[in-house]
Amino acid sequence: DRLKSDFIMMASHELKTPLTAIRLYAEMLRDGLVSGDEKRREYYGSITAETERLSRLINNVLEFSRLEKGARSLELRVGDAAPVVREAVELLRQHAHEHGLTLELAVDEALPPVRFERDALLQVVFNLIDNAVKYGRGEPARIEIGCRREGEGVALTVRDHGPGVPREE
Repeated sequence: DRLKSDFIMMASHELKTPLTAIRLYAEMLRDGLVSGDEKRREYYGSITAETERLSRLINNVLEFSRLEKGARSLELRVGDAAPVVREAVELLRQHAHEHGLTLELAVDEALPPVRFERDALLQVVFNLIDNAVKYGRGEPARIEIGCRREGEGVALTVRDHGPGVPREE
């Protein structure tokens, strides 16, 4: 119950952040406080990015609910996981840049095929990188994503240079 309560509190906070940004940009555009087409395009881009972030957050909450109810079934397939990791990195590259971070991706050549579900893997990589952007600010200002062969499998790593998670957590 405590974990559920903590999750709901954290999810609510995470949902408020993009909503606040969307409202701020939209009100400034509505009230004519943004001068120049370039600045307006930047604000429209920020609104789009925040709505995409909001959609991901809502999908995470819905996914959590499905997992909790045991209603989530995976459709695993065998294939190359690297394109999914690359997709997640490219989708979040601008988000990281806006927070002063660069994303560095290193993928081994000829990774072995592995069993995975595309959407689940994409969501995991998204969440890891997004958490590194939010909490991993440090020097150097980069997030390193790796995809390497490990035996007959693939190891996925996401490394930031922030303070880390306390051992008791």
